[in-house]
Amino acid sequence: ALGGVVSIITRDGGETFEASATMGAGANGYATGTARASGPIDGVGAFSVMASRLDGGESDNGAKRDLTTASGSLKFDIGDSVRGRIFGRIADGELQRFPDDSGGEGLAAIRAKERAEDLTALIGATASADLTDDWTIKFDVSYFDQEKNVVSPGVAPGLRDPFGIPASQTEASIERARGAIVNQINVSPTLVLSAGVDVEVE
Repeated sequence: ALGGVVSIITRDGGETFEASATMGAGANGYATGTARASGPIDGVGAFSVMASRLDGGESDNGAKRDLTTASGSLKFDIGDSVRGRIFGRIADGELQRFPDDSGGEGLAAIRAKERAEDLTALIGATASADLTDDWTIKFDVSYFDQEKNVVSPGVAPGLRDPFGIPASQTEASIERARGAIVNQINVSPTLVLSAGVDVEVE
């Protein structure tokens, strides 16, 4: 089985150009690298891009994890009253390991490993416009897509399960689209009214 929580965060660019790259290595083939760049775009706004690669190496129990990610964002202003942001992220991961109940690296009779692939993508945009000094309208749209594919070689018959577990393949996908419009009115320094529509389709 493969489970977890996906947290998606994209950075915004600042007023000065910045770039960095980091690399790391460890035992059993572990290696990682990340490159980032961000900064202003004259007359437009600011940008930020990032790419990373993780090779988890092979652990003592035979598991191996790889992950490649890339993300980017663009902030922009139109005049003094309209602000916007476009962002995106993609992550491609793979986990190889011996199936549960197989006995692991030392005891598994079937030496092929279970392979789980996970591809996640997100794109979106936000914008806000000041219609008056006290009235702002905000827009938010996004699209999320996740594809999972798990191929298991099964588990050979044994004392724990005399029939074993047959080979299998499981595919799953999630698609989610969201859109929101919010009106924000400053009634007084201590009172703000908000009203809008938020629609999500999965």
